[in-house]
Amino acid sequence: MSPEMVMTFTGHNDYDTMKPYIALTDKTRQNALLSSFKIGEERP
Repeated sequence: MSPEMVMTFTGHNDYDTMKPYIALTDKTRQNALLSSFKIGEERP
């Protein structure tokens, strides 16, 4: 879920006030990278 979408639920009005609450784990970063480039998926 994008930070902007989360902000609509939390009531934050700008990204700078939300930023301290965003903590990305190494696993989350790895999954985002792999899914962006479709790494690890079988190709037809």
